[in-house]
Amino acid sequence: MKTTFAVGVANTGLRALTVLSKFLLVVAMARLLPPGEVGVYGLVASALAFSTQLIGLELHLISARELVVSPPARRLLLMRDHAVFLGLAFAVGIPLVLGFFAIGSLPWRLLPAFLALLFLEQCGQDAYRFLISLGRPLRATAILFLRSGAWAIVAMALLVADPRRGLGTVLLLWVAAAVLSLALGVRWLIGPYSALHAIRKTSVDWRWIARGARAALPLFVSTLAFRGIFTLDRYILERGAGHDAVGVYTFFTGVTNALQMALDASVFVIWYPRLLAARQSGGLLQSVRGFARQTTGVLTGLAFLAGLAIMPVLWFVGKAAYSDGLATFWVLLVAAVVTGLGMVPHYVLYALGRDRAISGANLLGLTLVLVLDMILVRPFGHLGVAVGQLVGMTALSVAKGVAARRPVHRERVTA
Repeated sequence: MKTTFAVGVANTGLRALTVLSKFLLVVAMARLLPPGEVGVYGLVASALAFSTQLIGLELHLISARELVVSPPARRLLLMRDHAVFLGLAFAVGIPLVLGFFAIGSLPWRLLPAFLALLFLEQCGQDAYRFLISLGRPLRATAILFLRSGAWAIVAMALLVADPRRGLGTVLLLWVAAAVLSLALGVRWLIGPYSALHAIRKTSVDWRWIARGARAALPLFVSTLAFRGIFTLDRYILERGAGHDAVGVYTFFTGVTNALQMALDASVFVIWYPRLLAARQSGGLLQSVRGFARQTTGVLTGLAFLAGLAIMPVLWFVGKAAYSDGLATFWVLLVAAVVTGLGMVPHYVLYALGRDRAISGANLLGLTLVLVLDMILVRPFGHLGVAVGQLVGMTALSVAKGVAARRPVHRERVTA
């Protein structure tokens, strides 16, 4: 019991430190670098998040499900076949992601770092997911912290020492940390290197790869639509208002993203397995109520803290470009609250296997965001894009709420 508690505390602590590190890096960049350079960082980060979803095709969901029930020897083969799929996906997907550079939003000089990070982040994310599936949460969180938090602390120190180091140093540290994280994750997953001999003796299971890709496709469309909401808005803003506006938007979304990450680590990770168990036992309604209460309580507290913190943070940054855009922060904060509340019906629908309802809501949200952003970006800049985000996420959350209410209500009637 004591060991389990200690692992839980360490796991939560590392997650909290990861969230804090990424938030503080954005604050340090806003203080020490020009807004345009912060904007380029935001474009790179959002393009990487979108591209990993595009290339990964959500196959990790199928792989992780089979890893749990497979013997150790079969697990190695599954991970090998998963890696083969990723290699093929990179060959097909790289020409597509070059579009971020071809339209002029990202400078070509960053292409080598971007491609390296795309490969490392995709593989690192899957290593993290596999460790979670295999019941090794502390090791999973350790490589997550190394890939997403530790390097940010070093980057802040180097920028403070010499702000002229700029974005290039930040990306270089990110690549180095991702390499170490992936190497450690692979070592923990495959165990002794002698186990690789067994992999060489068995050919690639192309049928499994094809079957898994087909099974993951519906979830892929849904996830890509959701990720597109938080990626394409920045590129519309860059086209309509320039890199400086994206820098201001990136700074404020850095604050609201920290809220989302904290909510995920403190609530969603705990409640999603409970919802799955409740679906099997017939206690879904009670679990949903508890999930909704805790989400609302934690979200209210986090939003309150973010609202209190923003003025001191703006004072510390000390640049008019950010303080003049305070209205954008408040709109994004409301959008983050709406998004957090919308995750309650999202997880309910996911637990019930209602993938089509999730996909429909995500596509609705993406469509509204794209249309409104293109209309509002030129007259209102980053504030207009934030309003588009709020309207789109509100529609998405309401659609999921309506879709989830019916099956939960049926359980209440039949109970």
